[in-house]
Amino acid sequence: MKIIRPIYLVVLFLFLTHSIFSQNLDNCRATVKKTFEALNQQSSASIESNLSDDFSIAGQKGEIAKKVLAQLFSQLNDSVIAFKEVDVVEGSNSAEFIYSVEYKKKGPTNSTFLFNKENQLKELSLFEMEVKTLTDNVKTEKSTQHPIEVPFELARKLITVKVNLNGIERTFLLDTGSPRVILNSRYLENSTEETLSSTRDVSNNNISGMDIVQVNNLNFSGITLRDQQVISSNLEHLEESLGINIHGLIGYEMIRDYDILFDYENQKIILIDPESFEKFSRKNLGEDQVILPLHLNGHLPTVQSQIGNRTFYFAIDSGAETNLIDAHLFSQMETNFKKIGTSDLKGGGKNSNEVKTAVLKKMHIGGAKFKNIPTLFSNISHLNKKEHETEINGIIGYPILSRQKTLISHKRKEVIFFY
Repeated sequence: MKIIRPIYLVVLFLFLTHSIFSQNLDNCRATVKKTFEALNQQSSASIESNLSDDFSIAGQKGEIAKKVLAQLFSQLNDSVIAFKEVDVVEGSNSAEFIYSVEYKKKGPTNSTFLFNKENQLKELSLFEMEVKTLTDNVKTEKSTQHPIEVPFELARKLITVKVNLNGIERTFLLDTGSPRVILNSRYLENSTEETLSSTRDVSNNNISGMDIVQVNNLNFSGITLRDQQVISSNLEHLEESLGINIHGLIGYEMIRDYDILFDYENQKIILIDPESFEKFSRKNLGEDQVILPLHLNGHLPTVQSQIGNRTFYFAIDSGAETNLIDAHLFSQMETNFKKIGTSDLKGGGKNSNEVKTAVLKKMHIGGAKFKNIPTLFSNISHLNKKEHETEINGIIGYPILSRQKTLISHKRKEVIFFY
């Protein structure tokens, strides 16, 4: 009996271990199947509970990795048509599954799923991919000219300016709604569409096809950046819409050190050193003005306005052809509008969305009154983040900025309408 009992116990222990581990493998296979289904549904939400806290993909780990996965699933624009288990490598605290996968567009590839001992997906490699990060704003060299007068032309209702890019004069859009400089990847060598971005435009489209590229020299009216990394994206759809060649966007990071005066009547922008503004104002601007406090939500200057008996916050964006209000507010504000209809809205992304349109009867911004303002309604929840001091309810664009001279001062945190 003393000999048989230990043998019996050992055999029983091995049997129980094998039984539990088999159940783990089945759970892991179920997660693999669930992952491919989620990819085809273009959302990773259904597998978030199956991810470990230290989940990793493409060299990223934890919360960042989970965001990369969400972007990948929503923007891949491909689907899995077949998958088959090729091998399972069992470790003491993990199990690695290798699958052959057939994508509709990408074709055949291998995918690897690594699970921890709790059956959670610890690491995922669907196919070869790279995640690039751009954490710092570009460092600009200020112009020696004070103030800086920038002539512009309108493409429909958007401001186009001349920029010297690597020694050649090119046409860019001035888009204060863009936080960064963006180059049109159509005109860059070795550009790729196999890139992803978390950036969204005003119509809430993902702006995919983005990459990070090196620019040797970019000169915007004397404001210069040299040998730095910037974002690139395919802007072909924007060019087709405007009917002109666009080599890129000049965003907030190039003009953040200046007061910005928009003068649509004379088709020029004036960039003013904030330290010299008072002198410039006395010499060049009239006393008939409305001064408003400015709230910065990220890089977006935001002002308070009144529509009916309610208060709203609108971001100012020179890259908006029309005013825009968050779609969820339409039913609450409908009595303030006329000529209600629908239209296709196309922003920085390739897709267009059908949205409600209307004419806002009137709105007050500080002491300034505006009437009959063309307006679109779209989801802008992506503009509101927890760290922002105010919630953005809409966007002010050409219909407001073009009616008078408008100055934005990030340093003094004020917006001034000049009449």
